[in-house]
Amino acid sequence: MTDALFDTTLVVALVALMVIAGVVMVRLVLGPSIADRATAFDVFTCVVIGMLSVFAIRTHNYRYFDVVLVMSFVVFLGAIGLAYYIRKNRR
Repeated sequence: MTDALFDTTLVVALVALMVIAGVVMVRLVLGPSIADRATAFDVFTCVVIGMLSVFAIRTHNYRYFDVVLVMSFVVFLGAIGLAYYIRKNRR
């Protein structure tokens, strides 16, 4: 009983994350400024990281957590670089 409930919860979480990814993609494409697009890209990558994590738990393939760790580190450095670029161009 609990395995079926846990599987159902993971599927619902994946579907919710896919819906959120779709909404964020609209903001990424239609964002009026580069700061809006940068924020949307950060949120999108966080959603993808969440999807990979849920997928890894659902399939019992924990090698995806290494990908999640590296991806989050690269996205964090990219966000810092983009923030520096936006701030430098405003001066």
